[in-house]
Amino acid sequence: MSAVGVAPGGRAVPYRHVMHQHRAALWTALILAGIAVALSVGKRLWTADGGWGLSGGTAISAMLPLYGGVQVAGPMVAEELATGTYKLAWTQGVTPARWLAAKLAVPAVLLVALAVGLGWVHGSELAFGPVPIAFVLCAVAFGALAGLLVRRTTPAMFLTGAALGVLSLAGHAQPHDTFEAQLRLAVPLLVGAGVAVGGSFLLLRRMARGDS
Repeated sequence: MSAVGVAPGGRAVPYRHVMHQHRAALWTALILAGIAVALSVGKRLWTADGGWGLSGGTAISAMLPLYGGVQVAGPMVAEELATGTYKLAWTQGVTPARWLAAKLAVPAVLLVALAVGLGWVHGSELAFGPVPIAFVLCAVAFGALAGLLVRRTTPAMFLTGAALGVLSLAGHAQPHDTFEAQLRLAVPLLVGAGVAVGGSFLLLRRMARGDS
């Protein structure tokens, strides 16, 4: 088990620890984003109509939120609960709420930044409209909730992947070719993300009381 990073003043720094502990998953997200950029930009340079490269880059971009949600559900939350490593963080000055906040904030910030950047690369205002950002936040929030509910790595990852896959297919089946249509889709996603985050903190509070 690895210790939580501690600042010079003695205060634990869970965000820095999350970035170090899950650096492989975070780097993988960056690599996937790089591949998406290479496919999109490369195809534009070599062909006039975009074609497979642009479609491939867009597909990878669409998969990033699902990847992030699965990683939050499994390695970031459920695995720590299953192995008990979360207890080490909680005994080193990190409250349960700050522990979960770090698990949510680090992947959310990275994935939102990638969603906005990839939307700009794809050259569409709708590509970095409200729906991609809302879906990222919903994926991370639901991943955390699934991890806290199931507390087993593989089942939590499977549950998150299946749910987000269905949600993504349902969203793509709805009109989203205008900014107004995207807003109508983004609002329920953001509400769902808020409910999932609230449920996650409530579950964590009950679990912390049980461990005390």
